[in-house]
Amino acid sequence: TYRAEGAVRDGFPTIAASGPNSCTLHYTTNRRQLRDGDLMLLDTGAEWDYYAADVTRTFPANGRFTGAQRAVYDVVLEA
Repeated sequence: TYRAEGAVRDGFPTIAASGPNSCTLHYTTNRRQLRDGDLMLLDTGAEWDYYAADVTRTFPANGRFTGAQRAVYDVVLEA
């Protein structure tokens, strides 16, 4: 999508991690299957006009936060 808006390339390799690996800074192994109840982390970005944008999103793999996950998510979101 960002290329359609004029970005030249990825700003850096996308990081995709789930479960306990989503807590590892710059995780790259990507060998773990998603499991019900996991959180999924995506960290991606695009280069545009010599600027590298960076966006990170965390979401539940099954589409539903547990109560504890939602509580932590909301605290981080407000920070």
